[in-house]
Amino acid sequence: MCVNLNTDNLNCGECGHQCKLGKQCCKGHCFNIQKNRSNCGMCGYKCLNNEHCCNGKCVSLKTDILNCGSCGNNCGLNETCCNGKIVNLLTNKKHCGGCHNKCRGNDVCVLGMCDYA
Repeated sequence: MCVNLNTDNLNCGECGHQCKLGKQCCKGHCFNIQKNRSNCGMCGYKCLNNEHCCNGKCVSLKTDILNCGSCGNNCGLNETCCNGKIVNLLTNKKHCGGCHNKCRGNDVCVLGMCDYA
């Protein structure tokens, strides 16, 4: 029987070498395409230098609201991802209404606006 040792999950790299459950044969090696930056979602699909592979998608852990700081770390209502940290844009003095929008001095952040009164 002819098989492709570069892509066959039952004969990956050599006859009889099976990739474990959840792994895909890419160029004769078994990879978890849900997490591997060089084979993200499919064999050979590379994430950019500042991206990570989360659930088979290349994402920025610094800005992605579904993967903030780490894969699967979701932002909630009125929250966003600023530099890999979940922040509340309505109340956070350092990120008031948007990432890196700092309130001055003693101003407070209310409803996403500095010194709202």
